[in-house]
Formats: sequence, structure tokens, C-alpha cells
Amino acid sequence: MKNIFLLVVVLLIHTVYSQNKVQTDPIFIVNGEIVTKEKVEEYAQKGYIKKMLNGVNEEKYLELKKKFNDKITAKEFIILIELYSKLEMSNKKAQNLPVVHGKSEKIKNEYFVKIGSKSIDFNVKMIDGTLVNLYELRGKVVLLNFWATWCAPCIREFYEIPSKILVPFKNQNFVFLPIAIGQDQQIVKNKMVYLKKRGIEFNVGFDHSKIIWNKYANGSIPKNIIVDKNGVIRYLSTGNDGKSVDKLVEEIEKLVTE
Repeated sequence: MKNIFLLVVVLLIHTVYSQNKVQTDPIFIVNGEIVTKEKVEEYAQKGYIKKMLNGVNEEKYLELKKKFNDKITAKEFIILIELYSKLEMSNKKAQNLPVVHGKSEKIKNEYFVKIGSKSIDFNVKMIDGTLVNLYELRGKVVLLNFWATWCAPCIREFYEIPSKILVPFKNQNFVFLPIAIGQDQQIVKNKMVYLKKRGIEFNVGFDHSKIIWNKYANGSIPKNIIVDKNGVIRYLSTGNDGKSVDKLVEEIEKLVTE
């Protein structure tokens, strides 16, 4: 009887944990079915991927939640992938279409600053009402992060940043400065309330008119820029390939000890 009671308690704890567990790994849905990351890599190597959508809207999220139940818990982690049909693949092969290169060069050209140059000063209003001036952060390493609430790769980074960056560098000369671009303050505040319920809590800035953003870059986000203690730009990165935050950690570690 005692063993049965203990088993029931364990099952209840597991049920509660499962219901509240936040999805932190991407869910890949290919042509309506969940597949592994390895399968996606296989499709990519063979050139089968036609379209890829990072994150979904609320309507699509509810549709997928109904279909897959507890396999899906956060819309920012859903990646929808459409494959070429057999006919489309045959046409591609018949036309002998070349592989398009130059993505890294395109991303490089999205920056208005470069590694080794001085950072451009700005003031930014934060979600808690304070005003931060970049120049006044001299003496500290600054991770400048440009993001938006609709950007799924940006939000996936946010799930990693507290444990990998904020906690380890808490007592060091380091500042995390995320700035939401092109959005109303209330939309950003609502998103941070949503993230707080999932254990993601930190101060963020607003750049509704993209005044700061237009000084540094254009194109895709997330964009991360690391500024050293002397205000010099030491690292630039675009996007989130699943290893991006780990790379940021490496670069920050080098600079905080300089």
C-alpha cells in the first residue's frame, strides 16, 4: 500500500512538471509532421527544403497544439518546413540549378559598423523607465542585442541567455543591453510579461523609430554586437543557429578578463 502511494505521488509530480515544462528545443514540422533535427539536416543536404518559417502566429499555434497536444508548448520554438515536391525536384535537377552562395557576404553588408571601430553612442529608454547611455558604460563589456517580439530566433536566444550569460557574468564588468526595434512599448512590455512567466526576466530597451538600429545595421535579426571596455566593437553576429549564444559566451569571457 505504501509503495502504491509513493508511485502515485511520483506520477503526480511528473505530470505537473510535464505540464509546466517550457520547450527549449526547436520543434521541426515538415509537411505537417514532426521530424528530428537530423532529418532536417538530411533534407537540407539533399536540397529538398523549399521554405522555412521560424515561429508561427497564434492561429497556427493553436491549430498545431490541437494536433500534437503536449509535444508543442511554445510557439517561438516551432519551425515549419515545406519540401519541394517530386516534380519540383525533377525540374530542379533537369535545369541543373547551381547552389547559391554569398549569404555570409550579404549579412556582412547589413552592418553599418565593423569590428575594430568605435561604437556609436546613444541613449535608450528601458522597460523599467530608466535611461541608459552607451558611452557611460565604458569600463564594462556590453552585449548589444537587437530583437523584436515577432522574431522567433530572437526569443529562442532569450531562453538561453539567463543561464548562460546573465548568471555567470553577474558579478563581472558586463552589461546585457537588449533593444527591441520598431515596436510600441506596450507590445514589448506584454512580451516580457509573457517571458517572465517562463523564467525569462531582464531589462530591455525600446527603439520604436529604429533610431539606434539605423546607426548600427539593417536586415535580419537577431543581431548581437559585443563592445569592449573601451567602447570598441569586437564581435558581430546575425541570426541564431543553435550555437550562437555559446559563441557569445566565448567572446564575452575573453573580454571581461582584459
